[in-house]
Amino acid sequence: QDYVKRARILPAIQGLSARATQMEQCYQDNHTYDPTPACRACNTATDDHFEFSCEKTATTFTLTATGQDMMSGFVYTVNQAGARTSTITGHSGWTGNGSCWVTSKGGAC
Repeated sequence: QDYVKRARILPAIQGLSARATQMEQCYQDNHTYDPTPACRACNTATDDHFEFSCEKTATTFTLTATGQDMMSGFVYTVNQAGARTSTITGHSGWTGNGSCWVTSKGGAC
């Protein structure tokens, strides 16, 4: 099951990376992360195993991927400064990391 979890993590971190790039593009175009109309990167979306959400102000954003079903307990974030975090609960041997996206059992990034 650990191999399956690792495979399911990749689309989550790829989705966060793509959304962070879109947020930066939006900022470059509008000089704010909170323009009207809203940046599409902040639209709530769900893939097969993670739900994506966004919190933003004019000068900051935090994008979050929250695990669903078998991936429940996995939470990944990235903000406007590029700071990445992982919170993992309820999965034996998996630990989060406050400074990177954990991609394998034991807290390796």
